Amino acid sequence: MIYLAGFDLIYLAFSFRVSKIRSVSINDQKLIIARSNFLRSSSKDEYGLSGLDFSYRNNVIGYGRMARKGNVLTVYHNEQSVFDLEPGKKGWSDNSIKDVVADLKGLGLKQTFEKFGSNDIEV
Repeated sequence: MIYLAGFDLIYLAFSFRVSKIRSVSINDQKLIIARSNFLRSSSKDEYGLSGLDFSYRNNVIGYGRMARKGNVLTVYHNEQSVFDLEPGKKGWSDNSIKDVVADLKGLGLKQTFEKFGSNDIEV
């Protein structure tokens, strides 16, 4: 019983740090990401479009027996990963991720590809 209570406390402590991407907005000059955490407190991060690029790949999502493949969007700012969007996780569907990818490509952002990878999806 004490073990379960300790596990619950550890879970709650780490869930405060995990944030969920609620929305991605794209203006002419900025990419705006709205995040919320366990307590529903929200924050917004803004990135200029000049240093942004993205990859859109068919990657493995999850681990072990629950692993499956899905189209994952990763956005980079100055070659540093900003966020990942995976279908079925944190409220994102495959269609909503495709819409974000189409918007990014429509703004003229560069799509990066693996040199010898076959999992890249060209938009």
